[in-house]
Parts: sequence; structure tokens; C-alpha cells
Amino acid sequence: RAGTPRCWVQDLAERPHAWPKLWKHHAAGRHAERINAVAEQRGEPWLERYGGKWAAMAITEPEAGSDTAAIRTTAVLDGDEYVLNGSKTFISSGMRADFITLAVRTGGPGASGVSLIRVEGNPEGLQRKVMKKMGWSSHTATLYFENGRVPDANLIGKEGEGFRAIMLNFDDERLHGAA
Repeated sequence: RAGTPRCWVQDLAERPHAWPKLWKHHAAGRHAERINAVAEQRGEPWLERYGGKWAAMAITEPEAGSDTAAIRTTAVLDGDEYVLNGSKTFISSGMRADFITLAVRTGGPGASGVSLIRVEGNPEGLQRKVMKKMGWSSHTATLYFENGRVPDANLIGKEGEGFRAIMLNFDDERLHGAA
């Protein structure tokens, strides 16, 4: 009807071909907002440092699939660095990401042992392998970590808080995906 306000969901219903791109940008934006909130609590200039850069969220693993609480990629504290070992797969923007938010196991089994760590650039011990697939490429990759090292300051939040942050992100993505 003329004069009736429209929402973006209505626009997408009429132009479904635009959905994947818009959804991806929205999800990445929400991810960035959550990281920025944690960084602001710690007094870090997150947006100044990372604004305009490519980001990737690395959760899915070959062995764990979508069971986030069962991830096996580890981050072991060694002095003032975390040592990263394991692999992630189907990581969108994994080939071109300037930084990666990595789900890791820092504690015991289950959800309470999952943490998030920021991996910047291409540290020694990180190998990226492009995944050749049909359809929209999105620079999807499998990531391999073999004794990669990142500063302990790259821990996002506290150890053991990663699972909750990931679930909040998934809730938002799934709500918009269902719309």
C-alpha cells in the first residue's frame, strides 16, 4: 500500500537474490559489534584498529562439525602467548581475512572450556587452504594451526566465555536467516 513503511525483510522477500550478500554483511556487522563491546570494556581502540579490514569467524571443525562444544582446536598458555593447534573448515573469508576470531579450547571438555582468540595477519604456524566449491565463493578456506603463537592479550573476554558469545552470535544469525 502506498504510504506504508517497509522493512528490509519485505524488500528481501521481493528480491531474494540479494539475501546472501545482505545477510553476510549483517552477520559480520553484528560479530564486529560484539567484539567492539568487549574491546571497549578493556579500553582497546578496536574500531580504529580493525575498521575496514576483512574478518573471519572460525568455529567449524572437520571433527566437530556444528557441535561447538566439541571443538578440538587448542590454545595453551605459554608465558605471555597462546600456542594454537588444530584446524577449522568452511571458514568464510578465511583466505583473505586480516584477522580471525578463532574458537578454541582453553579448558576442559564441553561448553565451559571454549574461548575466543583474535588471530591477526598470517602468524607463523597458520596455513590457509582454499576450498574449491560450487556457487558463491566467499574466499572459503580450511585453516590449519600448528604451534601458531598469538599474544595472550588477544584473548577475547575471559577463558571459558567463548561458547556463550558464539551462541549469541548464532541466535542473531539464525533469526535473520529465518526471516
